[in-house]
Amino acid sequence: MSTALITTEYAFQKKLGFGANREVRLARHKITHQEAAIKKIKTNARDNELNEMIFNEITILAKCVRVSIILIEYRITQTL
Repeated sequence: MSTALITTEYAFQKKLGFGANREVRLARHKITHQEAAIKKIKTNARDNELNEMIFNEITILAKCVRVSIILIEYRITQTL
């Protein structure tokens, strides 16, 4: 899946946070108008340590029971 597909589904708004290889932006789904925080992580498919950290973060978030966490959607995008 390419980054272009995400930008066709969501209208990106303000930046909520960032780090060395991550950026979190507030976005609104173009059809449902539901707000979401979308985290973009720059990674190298061969960087096993970073990939494991990402997987662990997703696993932990999926176990959280909070009203503010509506849906965790895991998408891998590849840019050339």
